[in-house]
Amino acid sequence: MFVGVNRVLSDAESKSFFSKKTERSTQRWTLKIPFLTVRETLLYKPALNASQVMCPTLIVIAGQDTVNPPEQGRALFDAVGGPKKKRLYEESSARHYDIYAGEHF
Repeated sequence: MFVGVNRVLSDAESKSFFSKKTERSTQRWTLKIPFLTVRETLLYKPALNASQVMCPTLIVIAGQDTVNPPEQGRALFDAVGGPKKKRLYEESSARHYDIYAGEHF
């Protein structure tokens, strides 16, 4: 069983990103995600286990992200515990999908 990407990523930023990809493609661009992947993604809570991370950690956040707001990345950073090195990097003008295209790519 598969789920269309627009049913899962229904926020404005995701819809805009995927519609632009579809418009640029000469082939029909239909992205479907396995239902179990969607289920696991919805249940995924990395902050719950972040305190158990025992290696150097880099958390990267996009300051203008509306898919995963920067507050979530900061909370994850705060949840990483222990004596290991950790670093938070924020690209203040970037949005969620800018890592795939544009000046931040």
